[in-house]
Amino acid sequence: MVKITEEKHQNGKVSLKLEYDKSKIEDETIINSIRELLKLQPNCQKCINYTKEGGFSGYMSSTCKIYGNLEFVGNPFHDMDASKCKDYETN
Repeated sequence: MVKITEEKHQNGKVSLKLEYDKSKIEDETIINSIRELLKLQPNCQKCINYTKEGGFSGYMSSTCKIYGNLEFVGNPFHDMDASKCKDYETN
């Protein structure tokens, strides 16, 4: 059985902790369904303005053509949540 074992409320956000038995196919199916649902959310990686930029050491950072380096903590889209972006657009 998949169940919520912890629910934390902090700064207007809620975090959930799930527990399931990995050996049970039914539980694994439910968890995989949750993962698939989460993939449906708008995120920066699905946007036409998303790109990767190379650095000195060959590391490729996540970048937006409009908002710059998404890995910079001060970037408003550092969390990759494109639902709050007025410029979000997919193909």
